[in-house]
Amino acid sequence: MEEVMVRKAQSGDEKDFAYIQVQSWISAFSSILPVETMQRMTNLKRLEGMYARNIQNADTELYLQLVHHKAHGIAGWSKERSGALDRTAELICIHSLPDKRRCGYGSALIDAVLQDIKACRCYDQVVLWVFEENHTARKFYERHGFEATEERKDSFGASEMMYRKRLE
Repeated sequence: MEEVMVRKAQSGDEKDFAYIQVQSWISAFSSILPVETMQRMTNLKRLEGMYARNIQNADTELYLQLVHHKAHGIAGWSKERSGALDRTAELICIHSLPDKRRCGYGSALIDAVLQDIKACRCYDQVVLWVFEENHTARKFYERHGFEATEERKDSFGASEMMYRKRLE
């Protein structure tokens, strides 16, 4: 595996975040989401603005993964967003460029994020939402100790399911 570094996002990273999300969404969700949703959710300028704001947002932790000094992956988490679950963090996103998937980089990224969540000592568990039809992502989360729950919701015109991982 090449040299890998995961660091907190900083101002100026928004272009990398937007590009990685667009490439990841096209690769992973084109067969799951409606075309109109894909067009809206893969708009680079809109995403750059969103990430520029979120990088400055103290309530969201964003990470950029560099593989051999080049942006490859992104992740973000916050306190669970619905407010319904106490002492719960939420993994909001984790995306990578499709060219190096299944090489261990996603595992390195999620492990770094989970370590930071644990270090907060504020949370007993982490939840995330994943499209039911995204079997590759579901297997990835299950390999990292997440378990499917009965919770479901409609997002972007497709069904998402909640996964949960208890923190030690």
